[in-house]
Amino acid sequence: MKVNFVLFVIMAGFATFSLLKSGGSSWTQLLAIFIFAPVSVLGGLFWIKRIKK
Repeated sequence: MKVNFVLFVIMAGFATFSLLKSGGSSWTQLLAIFIFAPVSVLGGLFWIKRIKK
């Protein structure tokens, strides 16, 4: 899970930085912050539950 949280922070951090610095459309940054980063943590939880079975 540590790797998933690190990935979450990196993706959300870079997306936030890009969102603040961009002047145009920001859909990809918002998707990265609110969809892709949390899904990486959910993927880690899914992997742990799958291994325990």
